[in-house]
Amino acid sequence: MAKRNSKLYNLGFVHIIFLFVAFVIALILGWSVLSIYNVVKAPQGNEVGQVDSEEEPVDNEVSDSDVLMIVRYQGGLCAENKICSEEYKLYGDGSFDEHTKLTSTELKKLKQLINKTDFLKYEKETNPDCQSFVDGSDEILEFPSKYPDKSFTLCTLQIPSDDKTFDYINDLIQEHSKT
Repeated sequence: MAKRNSKLYNLGFVHIIFLFVAFVIALILGWSVLSIYNVVKAPQGNEVGQVDSEEEPVDNEVSDSDVLMIVRYQGGLCAENKICSEEYKLYGDGSFDEHTKLTSTELKKLKQLINKTDFLKYEKETNPDCQSFVDGSDEILEFPSKYPDKSFTLCTLQIPSDDKTFDYINDLIQEHSKT
């Protein structure tokens, strides 16, 4: 009788070890998939939130018809198992896709802010806390006249608490939202 119980005990122990190893492997694979998602799904081939300080900003004056800023919300799962994505363009004349138009004062202040801010100075967060990790969406900003091939995913950047650049931009976006 004692041998039979010890075999059952050993079998149960092996089963617990197997489950633990399977859990660890699933956890590692899950993080790998998230990492791959961040690289593969990034706009224009950049790693999400990539900051490359070797690239110099382009100092182009934005005309009324040029795109001053692109706001993209990306992440989460939409119908037909596709990644959700919304994109809004803010033009040099203040018109803003699916938003109300900026006033001339707001537009002037935003242009000054974009021109004076070195967006490449923001380092990448080592452990970002992004909404897309839990089926939400991340805010991605682009400034095509200044950085033609760069996008900035806000949740992946280390933004100092006293830096109000992105606060101003987000407040402006929210103030002009039609929803």
